[in-house]
Amino acid sequence: MYYIYHIPGHKYGMTQHYPQRCIDQGFDTYELTETHTDIMIGSEREKELNTTAGYPWNDGQYYYLMVERGTLNKGTPKSDTSKMKEYHQNRPKEHADKIQASKIGVPLSKELKQNISKGIAKNPKILCTHCEESYDPRNYSRWHGDNCKQKKG
Repeated sequence: MYYIYHIPGHKYGMTQHYPQRCIDQGFDTYELTETHTDIMIGSEREKELNTTAGYPWNDGQYYYLMVERGTLNKGTPKSDTSKMKEYHQNRPKEHADKIQASKIGVPLSKELKQNISKGIAKNPKILCTHCEESYDPRNYSRWHGDNCKQKKG
């Protein structure tokens, strides 16, 4: 049985291990949306739900991931996310390129943009001693401090 679940504000997902999959991903708010016996129908429905709701989507999701990992219909332990982490750390460059290309031009939902803004706002600002402006750590280390255009000497 394949379960399609919804994590409000994040995504629709599909798993054979509901609700453990949601818990393993660190979510405590989730809901079961649909069940399917055919993985292809479930995968297409998962894609349809995500794109309709405005969530990011790439075609390398559940069905294709299971085929690539070689775990389709073999099942995986409910709490074993280490294989998935290992796969994502060592996935082939072609797969990473496909994922990146699929995300280009995908509009972000208003709620997701707000969540990203809130996360960025939590970063402490660093004052550049050369131009006397405050920046988030990533921009500071790249463009300010010793790299600041207004640095004298």
